[in-house]
Amino acid sequence: MIDIKHQIDPAVNTVRGEIVSFIQSLSDCYHQTTGDAPIIEGVTYGSDLRLFTNHAHIPAVLFCPGDVRLAHAANEYVEIDEVITTVKIIANMIVAWCGSSHE
Repeated sequence: MIDIKHQIDPAVNTVRGEIVSFIQSLSDCYHQTTGDAPIIEGVTYGSDLRLFTNHAHIPAVLFCPGDVRLAHAANEYVEIDEVITTVKIIANMIVAWCGSSHE
């Protein structure tokens, strides 16, 4: 076994079925809101998500607007249209997760 050292502990979701269902629902809401297929991938940077998953045992995914290549730069910014689209996706996700439908 290879022992890999991380600068920051990776986020680990332990409730597989629940997180898979959540990601599918979020993907559906993304597609319904934007008309595009979502890109689902792992990332090589750290975030506070690990605190939710590793310490509080809350299944979580990282979903946000913007380009991570601009994060923490002197000219960091997020396009307003991306923020508005993200708010719509999250609102639709909440409605779907609560068992209703959105238009």
